[in-house]
This record gives sequence, structure tokens and C-alpha cells, in this order.
Amino acid sequence: MAGSIACLVRWFQKTKEAVDKEEAAIKMSQDILEMWMRLIQGLKKVCSDSREEVRNHAIVSLQRCLTGSDGIRIPNDLWVQCFDQVMIDGILIIQLRTGQNFL
Repeated sequence: MAGSIACLVRWFQKTKEAVDKEEAAIKMSQDILEMWMRLIQGLKKVCSDSREEVRNHAIVSLQRCLTGSDGIRIPNDLWVQCFDQVMIDGILIIQLRTGQNFL
């Protein structure tokens, strides 16, 4: 999963180059955004793993996916969905597992 965001950014950039096939590029961009969201959701699940090393690596990977997504044009509503479903829920789950208060 570590290199996943870099792949998604590369694919997204390639879709922008496919201007001749605008409909295919739009569909591919939508698919990439869906893959990004699924990656974020998958990492959220691993962030609550009981093994500290696994959990910490997942948190770092999640941070990289969120900060490394500059090359992908993510619509505002998808960011809101990400923070509602992944970040807030993820923080609450980690908080319950670890007993630490983050909010």
C-alpha cells in the first residue's frame, strides 16, 4: 500500500494527457478517485490494528495518502466524505483502542 498513492497520481496525470478521448479520461478519473477512497478506507481499518507497529505504519501511510494526493484533483465533496467516514471515525476507533483522547 505504501506506493499506492504514487501510482494513483501517475494514472491521474496520464488521464489528463488523453484529451482526445475525453469520455474515457473522465471515466478513468472517476475510477482513480474511487480507488483513492478505497485505499483510504482500507488504511483506516488497519489503523485500528492491535499491533502497535502495524497500526503506526498504517497511520503514516494514511497521512502520506492524504498529503501526497496533490497530483489528483479531488472534488470538495469527496474530501468531506473522506473526513466524515474515514478521519473522524478512524480517530474515534483509535481513541477507543488506545484509551487516548484525541478530540
